[in-house]
Amino acid sequence: MLLLTSLEAMRELLRLNGRNEHPDAEESGVTLVLPGTCSYIFWQLGMIQYLCEHFDTRSAKLAGVSSGAVSAVMLLHMEEIAQKAAAAEKDSENAGLAAAAAARQRAQEVFEIIEGKTAELMRTPLSFFGRLGQLMEDLAPRVLPEGDAIALGSRLQIGVRRLATGVVPALVPDVVGSFTSRDELLDGVLASCNVWLVVRLHPCRFLPSLSAFCSDGVNPYSLYCFWDYLCQRLTGQAEISAPHEMHGGILDRIYAIWNCTLAVKVLLPSSGKRLWVSPTVGGRLNVMYLLRFSGWFIGEQWQQGYAHARDLDARGYWQALPRRPGM
Repeated sequence: MLLLTSLEAMRELLRLNGRNEHPDAEESGVTLVLPGTCSYIFWQLGMIQYLCEHFDTRSAKLAGVSSGAVSAVMLLHMEEIAQKAAAAEKDSENAGLAAAAAARQRAQEVFEIIEGKTAELMRTPLSFFGRLGQLMEDLAPRVLPEGDAIALGSRLQIGVRRLATGVVPALVPDVVGSFTSRDELLDGVLASCNVWLVVRLHPCRFLPSLSAFCSDGVNPYSLYCFWDYLCQRLTGQAEISAPHEMHGGILDRIYAIWNCTLAVKVLLPSSGKRLWVSPTVGGRLNVMYLLRFSGWFIGEQWQQGYAHARDLDARGYWQALPRRPGM
């Protein structure tokens, strides 16, 4: 941990990373921000289900990191299914209800897939360590959108850590924002959610699009993000990377800290409306359950995520998104 922190700090001090700013600095639309939340991916998927049932999210851009990358492609996948169901109806209100029903049914199917695949992984406490990659390898292809992968480059940004070589090697923030095929999209998603030891026993995955080995967008083994977060708080950049609504307490601020480096340097536009799809919004999350996996816990997370998004909706949090007719 100390070595990774030192290498990352040295690269920043020597300015070896250059200025890798987000290419769309001026943005007027809505961006759904899906940060890495470790084992709370299932909470995020519950929130995604609610959004797909109640809103047409096709005009929104997506920025996903780690678990958020999986959630982002899940949203794109459910958008397609909802749109097909809506297109079969002539009346707009019926179209909205049909889209919501289709999204709800597909969410249930995905949950059953996850429940079946995790039974073996969750038999004993912490038995998932190094084995979650099996789940990701199986789940991610099932929730990839079927449409044109190239067109997704205008909507989807996936945050990763690229292994920068040279005098001072380190895992530096980077983004995958163009896809020539579904396979390339899949590689980007799997690289972004590849936490060493927790997900897989090998730390990196080669991404042809970046011509580099890449790892999880969140690097919990480096403490440099704490320094980065402090600097962003002092300069005001934390309003982009970790706004106050993203966390409600002290402990859940760790997710803002883990994601802040990627968010400011390569992932998020500096303007426009950003809606965070995260269990930390409003201080809802109990981080003491960070590493507690079980079939029951997964179901509980999904339900909590759905209820969380519903409660945020009642407060007007999602009002920048167009609501489906009838919902």
